Parts: sequence; structure tokens; C-alpha cells
Amino acid sequence: MTLAEIKILVEKYFEGETSLQEEALLSDYFNGVDVVAELKQYQPLFQFFKGEKTVVLSEKATEKILATPKPTRHLNILRGGGRSKGLWWRAAAAVLIIGVSSYFIANRFEGFKTKRLAENSRIKVYDETDDAQKAYDEVQAALKLVSKKMKKGTDETTQSMKKVKHVTDEVNNIIQISN
Repeated sequence: MTLAEIKILVEKYFEGETSLQEEALLSDYFNGVDVVAELKQYQPLFQFFKGEKTVVLSEKATEKILATPKPTRHLNILRGGGRSKGLWWRAAAAVLIIGVSSYFIANRFEGFKTKRLAENSRIKVYDETDDAQKAYDEVQAALKLVSKKMKKGTDETTQSMKKVKHVTDEVNNIIQISN
């Protein structure tokens, strides 16, 4: 077998695509004495596998393994017993951590977006030699942005005040009924 063929087989072996015959060829090659220095690193692996094939369990160990009852852990989890309660808490904690961290990340991103908007909307200072119309347009755009933000804040404040007035009216009605 050529070095190129061996390299291809080794690659196939580590990809899990070799047949039993190809693995036997690799085992024979790496357990031999004519291993190329370039592939010497794989020799201990195949020698280990060869040694492990000769290991035999004692009769006592074999009996003990056969006498061991099969695990029923998966049935216990399905019934809601055993360690499944701890697993539910762990899952809930993981979901909570992901949710909280997502909230903070989203708020931090919103802060960056606001900072970038503020940096992009700064008014530039112009002198007499610059185009007056361009300066006027930029000032007008900045004032529109400020106006928009103020209107948004005013609208939110108005909505909040309406809610407070509604609650105050309800409290006054309750007070009048109780008197």
C-alpha cells in the first residue's frame, strides 16, 4: 500500500467513513515496523486498540455486569420523580438569565443608538465664507429633530397625566360613595 493510500485511509478513518476491511489494513500497517515518520503519531492509537482487543473480563466481573439491573432513570424522569425537579429549576433559571441579559443588552444597544443619533445631529459652526443656505438648512433640521423629540415627550406626559386624572377621579368617586 502506498503512502498516499494510507493517508487517504487515515483521513477516512477520522471522518468515520472506513469499512472494517480498511480499518484492518490500517491496524496492520500501524502495528507493523515500517511506519513512515510522518504518520508515527497515529501508531500509539492503533497499538492501544490492538491491546484492548486482548482484554478479557473475569467470569466474576461478567456475572456482576449481567446481574446489574438496567437503569430506569428515564422512566423516573417521565413520572416526575427523582432529579427531574432539579432539571426544571435549572431550565427555568437559564430562561430567566437569558431574558434578563437580553433586556439589558437591548437597553444598552438603544443607548448606543441614541448616542450615535446625537453625534450625527450636532450643529456645525459656520463662518461668513461658508454657504449660508447650507447652514440654515442644518439648523432647521436640528430644530425639527428637537421639536420631534419634545413632541414625543409631551405626548407621553399627556398620556400619563390622563391616566393619573382617571385614577384621581376614581378615588374621588370612591370617597364620595363612602361618605
